[in-house]
Amino acid sequence: MRHDIERRAARRPDADSRPRLVPFAPAHLAALSPRAFERLTFGLQGGHDRETAARLAALGPAFSLLRGREVVACAGIMLGPVRPDGTRAGDAWALTGEAVERFPLAFHRAVRRTLGALVAGHGLSRVQALCLAGHARSRRWLNRLGFRRETLEPGMACMLPGARLHLYALTREDGS
Repeated sequence: MRHDIERRAARRPDADSRPRLVPFAPAHLAALSPRAFERLTFGLQGGHDRETAARLAALGPAFSLLRGREVVACAGIMLGPVRPDGTRAGDAWALTGEAVERFPLAFHRAVRRTLGALVAGHGLSRVQALCLAGHARSRRWLNRLGFRRETLEPGMACMLPGARLHLYALTREDGS
């Protein structure tokens, strides 16, 4: 009997080991070790670009997924101006660290739940995201979140010369 209790306790993750969603803070991005393709995409220097973190935090709602003190991922929406009809659009962004490989479902659920709340709470009629054309995993993930591919964009000359980017969008018509 005692061994059964010990085995169950050993299998049960403690509260600190489960990923949890928290409001984004610039320190989270500074602590994140982004995967190589995301450092390229965001032009980050080892994930410690405080200027980028402060800019992202100021441009719209954002959140981080933490496991204990480890930053698993950061994501958010940069809000556009309010249109005359009262709606607005936003640009989604996400940076994930190597730890996201251990918690893909937790990250997906957190983004899906939060994305719906942000769209509704900010009156967004459209959320768009750019994705590297050669990164199939990111393209599939955007599709699972409800985004639809609209076009293939040439690289942003200032940040990603020569890169091919897919533009994805989630609109009210998509059921968001």
